Amino acid sequence: MFSKIAIGFGLIIMVVAGGIYYLSQNAGKIVESMIEEQGSHVMKVDVQLDAVELNFPDLKASIRGLTVANPEGFQTERAISLGEISVKMAKDWPSDLIVIEEVMINAPEITYEIGSGGSNIATIQKNVEDFMKAISSQKKKSGIGLPSNEKDQSKGPKIIINDFYLKNG
Repeated sequence: MFSKIAIGFGLIIMVVAGGIYYLSQNAGKIVESMIEEQGSHVMKVDVQLDAVELNFPDLKASIRGLTVANPEGFQTERAISLGEISVKMAKDWPSDLIVIEEVMINAPEITYEIGSGGSNIATIQKNVEDFMKAISSQKKKSGIGLPSNEKDQSKGPKIIINDFYLKNG
């Protein structure tokens, strides 16, 4: 009886360890897929990435080769291209404060184009705002995630960014 319990417990540990290993090895690909899928959905334009790197022990993440296409009706191929974005979090911070050690944006290219209905950037921004309004109204209808009063709406952790670098723009 004890050996069957030990074998079952051992199998559970192996499955959990295998799952953790799989996630640690493929987390970048999973995040890349989610950014491309959700970014394209929210902005209503094609969003592509070359790579996502996550370094959990150092609390560092980087995104390489981010491109955001132009909305329909604009001449240029893309609105935004970023060579790399990296963020390094501080190891320790209090619960009401998030400390980011470093944010680095390398090789940003933003094409601001005016069309018949306004600019490409304004169109993308409107798409994001429309999405956020739709999400907000869904939450109001379902009552999910709503603060109990106005005072609670302003609460949340403060964010401190120690170093911000914009390179090769």
